Amino acid sequence: MNHIPEITFNIILFGLLGGLGFLGFLFGENRLKNVSYGAFIAFFILLVSSETAMSDLSTKTSLPITSAKLAFVALICGLLFLGSLLSQKKAKDKIRSIPLAILTSLFIASFGVSLLAESARESLVTDFNLAAQAYNFRFIFMIALTIWLIIIQLIPQKKEEEKK
Repeated sequence: MNHIPEITFNIILFGLLGGLGFLGFLFGENRLKNVSYGAFIAFFILLVSSETAMSDLSTKTSLPITSAKLAFVALICGLLFLGSLLSQKKAKDKIRSIPLAILTSLFIASFGVSLLAESARESLVTDFNLAAQAYNFRFIFMIALTIWLIIIQLIPQKKEEEKK
């Protein structure tokens, strides 16, 4: 039989980079902004919530606590993305979505590492250099994503007559 490769942090990181880059280029910047906002909201909820609330969440979903936290982040990001699919008619600003996709995926990966249990995080950071760099620079990625979101929010939209 063919050998299935082991899913490592590097595969997850580059899958996130490629997947969000493709979604941003396919669906545009506004929809990808909602994924970024969803990541901010989900990680904020997870950081300020109590450990008993997270253990209740994992008990109700029959998942380990780390998987439940990561599934919560994915669910919030997915719901905001699906909601933006309904509101926007066509994709806009596909090129500006690529840096947004890169920053969003680095933000999600770096704070995803911080959600892991202490022993799992230490082994992941020890085994994978990209995981160690993402974990060490997670606040820089958060600040860079925030600055980029502010910049693209303040850039005025071109009117149809200006485009022609």
